[in-house]
Amino acid sequence: MDIKVQEIFNCNSANHFFQQIPPKTSIHLSCIHFNIRSLIKNFTKLQQITHTGNSPLDLIILTEVGISDSIVNLYNLPGYKLYSQLRSSRKGGGIIMYVRNHIKFTLIEHKTKTFENLTGYLKIDSHNNAIVSAIYRPPSTNKSVFVSELANHIAKFDLKQNLLLIGDTNINLKESPAYKDSYLRTLSEHGLLCGITDYTRIETKKDLITKSCIDHIFARFPTLQPFAAVLDVVLADHRGIIFTCGEELFRGPKCIQGVQKKTINYDIFYKELKSVDWTKTTSMDSPNDILSFIYKAFDNADKSASNIKASQLPGRYSKHFTIPWIDNNITRLCDKRDKLYSDWKNNLSNSKIKLEYNKIRNKIHKILENRRNNYYMQYISDNFKNLKKMYTILNQMLGKVTLSFDTAILRAFDAQGVTTKTIADNFTNNSVYLLITSINYE
Repeated sequence: MDIKVQEIFNCNSANHFFQQIPPKTSIHLSCIHFNIRSLIKNFTKLQQITHTGNSPLDLIILTEVGISDSIVNLYNLPGYKLYSQLRSSRKGGGIIMYVRNHIKFTLIEHKTKTFENLTGYLKIDSHNNAIVSAIYRPPSTNKSVFVSELANHIAKFDLKQNLLLIGDTNINLKESPAYKDSYLRTLSEHGLLCGITDYTRIETKKDLITKSCIDHIFARFPTLQPFAAVLDVVLADHRGIIFTCGEELFRGPKCIQGVQKKTINYDIFYKELKSVDWTKTTSMDSPNDILSFIYKAFDNADKSASNIKASQLPGRYSKHFTIPWIDNNITRLCDKRDKLYSDWKNNLSNSKIKLEYNKIRNKIHKILENRRNNYYMQYISDNFKNLKKMYTILNQMLGKVTLSFDTAILRAFDAQGVTTKTIADNFTNNSVYLLITSINYE
């Protein structure tokens, strides 16, 4: 799955945003952010926006709320738990996060000087969790110190952990100062990809219109597809930004007619990789450029070495499947789940159907995860000393289960704290063959 954040443009509301998401996507997490510039003044507007959505958002994040702890409980939203990080000694600033009641959220304390943050561990469902960090940087604080402190903040979390960074940093991505490049590079080095490039604030002063992109979303969700957008919805003078992530609903073998069977000539594959001039990475400054170079090299080698032929799958409920951990019971459960999802989409107000759908969906995920893990553990144990067999397993894990080339490369380097020079030196000093055989999958 592509881990890049897909930015959707020209969204006039949250409902419009979700309509642009591919229809077969199962949403796992949704979040919206507003710089509200006084919660007291704009709370009614916030209530109107949250009540007009077709489905509730999991997280509602507000920055610059400008209230104190003594009155924060006056601003609860039905169906949500309220968490806050407010100023005690001066006016302005402050962050509030509304979390839907059914979601487990645990606060993570991390004191910072140049920016305010409200950070926590979010249990999305039985298979997915994430760190969510809402941030606000006052424009008066030093930008270079902020970037350094933000790097320390992010480094607390494992690179394999899903992470959402969202808020107002007062760094304009439409400008080109050195601190902006340092900011983006720091986030990129920790696997965080930019989700917002559109203007988020439009001001008019003395007939002069100024535009800036200072409200940001950066996400790291290796196994889920993230989406983001700027909304044409304004509570104060900032447009809202929205985020969601999900996965395509699994349809099972019954939906595939004449799948393609792929075989790989490993001699050609290794030859293609060894012919690549890996020293080119030494002149690249951006980790994204290096990862893109690596991806293209592997992709080109894969295309050169692959032979794809069409093959027919057996009947709908045959005992023999191309995916070993899927049997008749799983297929029937998928049928039932898909019907429930269709029924719920046609009647979104029916919470009973939605709960039943969630229950069976989670059951399928748990069964598939256990069976898949057991299958690969046994497969690897049986073929550990057979290089070609091991590469076949690796290819299956990369292309037929959940991992993308990007995720594999990130895991191979364990890129937490790794500099671009270190990555380049690895490719200069070590053979590609050793790299391939040294990848460790959990």
